[in-house]
Amino acid sequence: MLERFQLLRNIGQYDSVNAGAQIPLSTLTLIYGENGRGKTTLSSVLRSLGTGDADLVLERHRLGAANPPHVVLGFAGGVTAQFQHGAWSAPMPRIAIFDDAFVAANVCSGVEIGTGHRQNLHELILGAQGVALNAALQVHVARIEEHNRALTLKGNAIPAAARGGLNVDNFCALPADPDIEASVAMGALLARTLPDLEADAAAQVRDHLRRLGKGGEGWVGDGMTRIAGASEGRDHEVCPFCAQNLDASPLIAHYQAYFGQAYDGLKSSITEAGQGIHITHGGDVPASFERAVRIVVQGRTFWNAFTDVPEVELGSGLIL
Repeated sequence: MLERFQLLRNIGQYDSVNAGAQIPLSTLTLIYGENGRGKTTLSSVLRSLGTGDADLVLERHRLGAANPPHVVLGFAGGVTAQFQHGAWSAPMPRIAIFDDAFVAANVCSGVEIGTGHRQNLHELILGAQGVALNAALQVHVARIEEHNRALTLKGNAIPAAARGGLNVDNFCALPADPDIEASVAMGALLARTLPDLEADAAAQVRDHLRRLGKGGEGWVGDGMTRIAGASEGRDHEVCPFCAQNLDASPLIAHYQAYFGQAYDGLKSSITEAGQGIHITHGGDVPASFERAVRIVVQGRTFWNAFTDVPEVELGSGLIL
């Protein structure tokens, strides 16, 4: 129990008052006086002691005083509480002040009761422990909301078009396809060569066929099948077009190797593959493929901002 105001110095109206040390306080003590005589200052001193908020005393530092506020309060049992050097020697949380400041903060202000007053009144009813638990709960709620906002932000960073209609969780959970290379078979087919033909001989044949222009390879290939008929009854092979002796031709041997059995097998494989592509990818499929290519290009452009995305080669020099 508070028994005496032993010292009030350099605070509010009190320059240096210690006469109060001779005035004992009882269980019920009435302090009265005109406005501006220091009653509110006494309430602020006691509230500061109960809450430990030093600003309630420091903000009432007496104007013109050279030294900071100094307060000494005496309690039962010879216990003293001293405010000096900007802090209390020990807080006393059991002190409660019910004044106009309490009413304005916890109940109402003027003629209107606001949401903030109801909240403060609710906290007053809950008590210190309830308020502390509620504050801890609000911290967890704020962290959860921040976490959800971060997830939404990262999810929105992946456009719906790049996800192919999947939500973010399903898109990120897509497994890698270990057989992706085997799924693309046309590349291996088009990469096949004629093993029975040397590289320089093949180069000569391709150079000559290129000079013939469009359809030249088919024309020469068809002509190779007519040599036997044109040469029937002769002791040498002749050109089916001009009937000249082919023994002196530098290319005829290369033609025979080029348009041999391996060539027929490769041509048949390519033809079958082309027919399969036409059957599988006819109709609206080419338009869908073009749209898919555009999506791939857009997706690669987007992901390049986050990581290095290799170029995608579709063949025939087409690189995305």
